[in-house]
Amino acid sequence: MLQVTKSLNMRSSPSAFQIRYGGCKGVVSVWPDLEDDQLHVRNSMEKFQSDHHELDVIQYTKPSNVSQI
Repeated sequence: MLQVTKSLNMRSSPSAFQIRYGGCKGVVSVWPDLEDDQLHVRNSMEKFQSDHHELDVIQYTKPSNVSQI
């Protein structure tokens, strides 16, 4: 996900991304044990067959501000 972080000009790496890749869509989380260029998706994330092989990032986690009421 380091490549994704760099291409989006982010200062820090989010912990999760909402993505579309080929015919797959869903939320993937960053797993530090994987190599940087690996993406693992569940069978349930595959919605249809596709030859599209670009990773589209729809949303990503952002730091939140903690506030007290």
